[in-house]
Amino acid sequence: MLRFLSKIGPLPALGIQLAVLLISFQLYQEFYSPLILFLGAIASIVMLFVSYRIKNFLEAIPTSKVRSVAMGMAELKGEASGETKLTSPMTKTKCFAYHYLEQKRQRINNSNVWVTTKDDRKDGYFYIKDKTGELLCYTKGANLDLPGKTIHGFNTKRIETIVTQGTKLFVIGHIKENPFVKDATSSEGYKDLMMGDGEIFIISNNSEKSLRKWYGVATVFSGLSAFGLIVLGFLI
Repeated sequence: MLRFLSKIGPLPALGIQLAVLLISFQLYQEFYSPLILFLGAIASIVMLFVSYRIKNFLEAIPTSKVRSVAMGMAELKGEASGETKLTSPMTKTKCFAYHYLEQKRQRINNSNVWVTTKDDRKDGYFYIKDKTGELLCYTKGANLDLPGKTIHGFNTKRIETIVTQGTKLFVIGHIKENPFVKDATSSEGYKDLMMGDGEIFIISNNSEKSLRKWYGVATVFSGLSAFGLIVLGFLI
């Protein structure tokens, strides 16, 4: 659950919590059982603890410079650089990685919802570069928390998110050995390392402060939802 919520980001996590509330009320109206409200409260409590843990991860891990980064979980700030080997399918932009979605509006249970009809993601390598050096980063498994371009059609939309040259990034992930480099010199040991997937892996153009704030909002919303569902379950 921790990996899942960190992969989708704080705003979708808020959406999931809202869906838990709506489904709980909808099922209660159908079956009139307080047990449904208590099950919704349990789901909200799970969301609360997971959102809180991600927020604590972001607070506990200091932002490192590339030259001083060590094995394990780490945060880095810099810009994306390197050779762009991919071309995005919608805007035809040269990039390091992309995520492309096609969605169609459908009527389900008296509600209009967006259903994904195509999900295409290609991952690749880039360097996260700051004033002290550059570190290889592999995007596979990362939450690409970046602004996407959306093109709307009649009851359809296409969304493209890309990692491009020169993008200012905040990255949190797992530092491990770089399989493409032999042991580096002691003064440049960071060249023997790379960042990749771990318990949390986020590639974002938002600041750490912004991510902490929104995971904090998700935590509070989940807590209030759990409390409200429990109280309502006992009152009914």
